[in-house]
Order: sequence, then structure tokens, then C-alpha cells
Amino acid sequence: MPDAAAPPAAAPVLADDGTPLPKKLARAMLVRRLRAAGLVAPLLAFLLAAFLVPVGAFLGQGVHDDTYAAHMPESAPLLQAWDAASPPTEALAAALV
Repeated sequence: MPDAAAPPAAAPVLADDGTPLPKKLARAMLVRRLRAAGLVAPLLAFLLAAFLVPVGAFLGQGVHDDTYAAHMPESAPLLQAWDAASPPTEALAAALV
């Protein structure tokens, strides 16, 4: 006599088109995530352009500043000749002011 309490064989749950339901759910979730990423991408691009680019430009200007070299070219040879142990000469002081 067969056991009446034995569970029937588990049949996969199928969608209307015959594909397994977990596979169809995974595909729907992927489409949903891609749509959400597509909606967030313009915001991230705007933040990058409006915030990170100017901050990077200011950091770059803080590291590389050629204003001194452009406006005071006659003081560079005097600074190279100065030994930094003795007090600055009058010519060096005049070139820096």
C-alpha cells in the first residue's frame, strides 16, 4: 500500500509563456535595476560636473601655481645664488618686493 503522506514530486512553477518563474523574476529584477541606474546616471553626471570638477581644479591650482614664475623671473637667479644661511642681499630683497 503506497504511503498517502508522501509529498508529490515538485514540479517547477512556470510562467504563462512556459519559462520557469524564478528565471523570469530574475530577468524582471535585472530590468528594474537597470532602469533605476539609468535614472540615477544623469544626477551622478551632474554632481560630477558641478562639484568634483571644480574641486579638482582648485586642488590642481594648489599644487601647481606658475604665477610666481610668470611675474618674477628676475628673482629666480638671485634665489638660486643665495645660500639661505646668510641674510638676503639688498638686490634679492628688491627683487622679491
